[in-house]
Amino acid sequence: MNFQYLKYFSVLAKTEHVTKAAEILAISQPSLSNAIHALEKEYNVKLYEKNGRNITLTKYGRQLAEYLDRGFHEIEEGEQLLLRMANPTQGHVDIGFFNSLGTFFIPELIRTFLAQPGYGQFTFTYGSGSDIKLRDGLKKGDFDLTFCSIIWPDEELEYIKVAEQRMFVIVSQDHPLAKKDIISIKELEGLPFISYTQPCGLQTTINLILSDAHVNVNHVHFSEQGATIAGMVAANFGVSILPDIPLPDLNIKKLEVEEGLPPRNIYISRNKNKYLSASARTFLEYSKKHCVEIQSHSNSLSYNVNFPKSYT
Repeated sequence: MNFQYLKYFSVLAKTEHVTKAAEILAISQPSLSNAIHALEKEYNVKLYEKNGRNITLTKYGRQLAEYLDRGFHEIEEGEQLLLRMANPTQGHVDIGFFNSLGTFFIPELIRTFLAQPGYGQFTFTYGSGSDIKLRDGLKKGDFDLTFCSIIWPDEELEYIKVAEQRMFVIVSQDHPLAKKDIISIKELEGLPFISYTQPCGLQTTINLILSDAHVNVNHVHFSEQGATIAGMVAANFGVSILPDIPLPDLNIKKLEVEEGLPPRNIYISRNKNKYLSASARTFLEYSKKHCVEIQSHSNSLSYNVNFPKSYT
């Protein structure tokens, strides 16, 4: 199969005129005729009949032209996609993030990124899930970048810390502890506790906090979603420990802990063994540098994310 000859025939089928097709292709009429004859000989079919100065496609020619139209259209779209990916001011980026970041952090990051002059043609595909799902997706190439909270011991993956989320004990406003603003971690001893479904990096951190304080809680309900956990706490099914995520209009009180709680770190990660397009690199660099701006926006919201001023 000669791809160039197929392109010649596609142009001829559109013009139905050998001279016009040859002019468009910038080749001689004999060269065009020879190319089409070579196709006919290769496939043992007649593709067109002469009709004065024009040509008329046979049924085989019409069918081939229809397939070529679709095929060349797909090829052109693929070429445009590659051009966009190679352009640092436009393109497509696949990003993954753990669930709670989808409420404010990621939307605000994307909003400020797209607000830059000349960057409005960027498109994104989003995926959310556990840190394990994000890691596996990054290794398989499903994501260009992920926002995660765990550093996995994997030489393929690279991590850059970009933010910290404060951690709080949350209780229902109807819970006895809601009368306080600050509690000791010891006061959670024996209480019903709403937990993340394992395996979960955040729940592992919470379990370590409780274990280090020698506090035993009663794990009674489990969920993959922080919003669901918050809802169960609001209904007074138990207490929990969560990052400072948006909890609008819920019957919940956030409590500080006297002993202090370690923050939840947020990292941007990428697979060093996978090609990162120019558009993905542009978004990565923006994400590393503009968390301070997101912090300023978050001050007016019920979402408290502390961003370091420098990144390593």
